[in-house]
Amino acid sequence: MSLTAREPRLAAIVIAAMTAVQVVTTISTNLIPAIAPIMAAALGVSPALVGVQVSLIYCMAILGSLVSGSPVRRLGALFACQLSLLLIAAGLALSSLPSLWCVAAGALLMGTTYGLPIPAASHLLARFTAPERRNFIFSLKQAGVPVGVALAGLVAPSLAQRIGWNAPLVAGALVALALALGLVPLRGRLDDDRVAGAPLFAMPHVEIVSALALTSIRRLFAAGVLLAGVQVSMTAFLVIVLVTEYGFTPVAAGIVLAATQATGVVGRLIAGAVADRLGGALTLTGLAVMTAGLILALALIDPSHRALVVAVLVVMGFSANAWTGVYMAEAVRLAPGARIGETTAVLLVANFLGVLFGPSLFGFVGSLVGYRSAFALQIAGSIAAAVATMLVRRAARA
Repeated sequence: MSLTAREPRLAAIVIAAMTAVQVVTTISTNLIPAIAPIMAAALGVSPALVGVQVSLIYCMAILGSLVSGSPVRRLGALFACQLSLLLIAAGLALSSLPSLWCVAAGALLMGTTYGLPIPAASHLLARFTAPERRNFIFSLKQAGVPVGVALAGLVAPSLAQRIGWNAPLVAGALVALALALGLVPLRGRLDDDRVAGAPLFAMPHVEIVSALALTSIRRLFAAGVLLAGVQVSMTAFLVIVLVTEYGFTPVAAGIVLAATQATGVVGRLIAGAVADRLGGALTLTGLAVMTAGLILALALIDPSHRALVVAVLVVMGFSANAWTGVYMAEAVRLAPGARIGETTAVLLVANFLGVLFGPSLFGFVGSLVGYRSAFALQIAGSIAAAVATMLVRRAARA
């Protein structure tokens, strides 16, 4: 009998707690982008500097993720989540001070532990939930990402206008602190498997070599870079593409963007359920092929057919955003031995690399040849991801 069958209430608590951590950490890293114009006006700087803040967070997240598996084993997965929340709260508090140096320092602090809760959550979800429902449960947790983005966009600007530019940052810090303290009663039960003698920080190359020793993990790593690059590029440039290439107003383009995020939530849940029946690698392949086809359709649609453009983008929000939970569940399935945290941490680096370089590459190519022509880059990336995930399935079978 699975642990979920014996302790359904505990499994439900773990799922709820990890989803809450995902939502709060996502909100925290999206607060400054959500209030960029208001914050920039208050500090007398260009709103474009928000890109620097995001880059600082993800650069540090890549470095932090490389060693995040070791703290999970040594300190306990739940405590790792609490530590991340506390440092994110400190980073937000620091960023709320009227100084660009403080904002930069806050971004570095948040980025250092931004990736820590994901391998920690993978460890806990793999331990306390049923394997036959793993893809759906991981996708449910990952649905916290678009939810967090949407909440930041809905709440932060209003709060900044009514109270002050730094009010959302202070509020975010308090929410992260409250969640960290709220998880304290669970630590005794959830962290009873921590290894007190394990190294607190293993050298990054040790975890990388250990995880990438398996062919299936290497191929999944490549797929993660490609899938993340395509997803984030389409999200980051969607409003610009709709306005410049298809003649939408900024308001209408923003509504379409929100709709793609909504279908992304639904897509993650459906993809998780499908993957539990068909397998994670096969589901990832299908999503990548579907995304490639939809981007090709978008490139070929006449700009005057705006209803069709919207329909394609809404469906694309489903396919391009649905992969992350299945990807993390596949990492757990393929992890060698009990090294779920270390393997997930290394594969998380693939996600961050795609986020860091994908939009920059798409923006550069789009500025040279036009964004509709640059869709060829996204199509190629999606097809390459489909091939990589097909090879993951073959390697895992072998």
